Amino acid sequence: MKKIILSLLISLSIFAQAEDEYTNTTFKFLEVSGSNEAQRTMLKQLFTQLQQMQPDNPLLKDLADVMEKELKNLNLQLIPVYKKYISLEDMKALIKVYQNPVLKKLVTKQPLIIKESMQVGAVWGQQMAQKLLNK
Repeated sequence: MKKIILSLLISLSIFAQAEDEYTNTTFKFLEVSGSNEAQRTMLKQLFTQLQQMQPDNPLLKDLADVMEKELKNLNLQLIPVYKKYISLEDMKALIKVYQNPVLKKLVTKQPLIIKESMQVGAVWGQQMAQKLLNK
């Protein structure tokens, strides 16, 4: 009986270590790929728009702070999604790819590209709405 329990504990320990490695590797991937910064940029853009609509709402500042802190929890919930489609070995390979200097440059500039793209998209959406209303 002791051997069975010991074997089970060892198996669980190995499984937990593998889970931790996958989680840590995925978090590193999210950082080097720029996904974390893209999330922050989108949140900032969202709250800028909300503050423009409701400039005197004090809850928006608190909400922005809470959501920024909760991004790690969001990413923890995304781990099973990544794990479903991307193996640990592939995740490690992707990290190496994203450490390429040219891709690093893209990752660094991507938040600015996203921010400006959202602004362009907002103007485009307004123009499309006007075209539809003028028909």
